[in-house]
Amino acid sequence: MNRSVIPPCTINETKVRLAVVLTPKSGQTDFSGIASDPAGNANFKAGVEVPSGCNKANKAFLELLARDLNVQATAIRIASVGQARQKLIQIARVPA
Repeated sequence: MNRSVIPPCTINETKVRLAVVLTPKSGQTDFSGIASDPAGNANFKAGVEVPSGCNKANKAFLELLARDLNVQATAIRIASVGQARQKLIQIARVPA
């Protein structure tokens, strides 16, 4: 069986997309590696110290991305949410 595996990062002319599994209340706000989901697709693993209620974990994660990637927070959004912890993050590319 030929199954295609989706990488954790895709890039095109207008955006960068990151597949992420986010863990709230992880003890630290940081990236912790790459893991495969049950379908074999790769996801970045990240954690934030704050709990998930009231969208706090998502906001903390977007702040982490903006800081670490040195981009404006307004350029980053959650494009879709799979299961509760699985996120597809979209980052707008700035023309050179």
